[in-house]
Amino acid sequence: MPAHGTLFPLLKGLDEVKSQAALTTFPPATLAIAPAATPAEIAHKVVAETPNLTTLNLEDKEFILANGSPDDAAKLWALLKNQATPVPGTVIEASASVIKVAVTQDARNANPPYADFIVHLKKPLEEKEIPAVGSEFNIQPKAELDGIYDTYTQVPATAASDQTAQIVLRDGVVVPAEKKTAPHKPAAGHHRAD
Repeated sequence: MPAHGTLFPLLKGLDEVKSQAALTTFPPATLAIAPAATPAEIAHKVVAETPNLTTLNLEDKEFILANGSPDDAAKLWALLKNQATPVPGTVIEASASVIKVAVTQDARNANPPYADFIVHLKKPLEEKEIPAVGSEFNIQPKAELDGIYDTYTQVPATAASDQTAQIVLRDGVVVPAEKKTAPHKPAAGHHRAD
């Protein structure tokens, strides 16, 4: 779900309700509590008010693709399709040619966790290079998984989970963690002249 900063005040009107409650035991007839925004309304607000949708994090992009109206999802997808992106997340399943990753917090917290991003690799990995289930991809200098947006599918809500999207990427590559080099030490027996 998108971050709820100033765009989505969760407690809008709470101060007014507290003030009214302090004055009387029973709620006044004028008390009106607006219903919470639906996921589609939240997605639309983000699409309408974000100047550059490509700057959203992966979790917000997945939320819009999963919950946005067909027009809002299409608007975002038009910007994403065929674009490269890093895919930070937890490995759910991996083979030499496909890595399935839980990126969003919902996907990671589900029991069991599920893959909301599937990356088809450009070149198969050797057996020793296949990441272990539970391992993490991040952004460089840590190990990174990159791919190109290819397709997505909305996954309907169930009794145990909200509606989500499964995003498929192609031409994926695993970029190993950058190795830190130790600072250069002078060889034994050599001293700087002061």
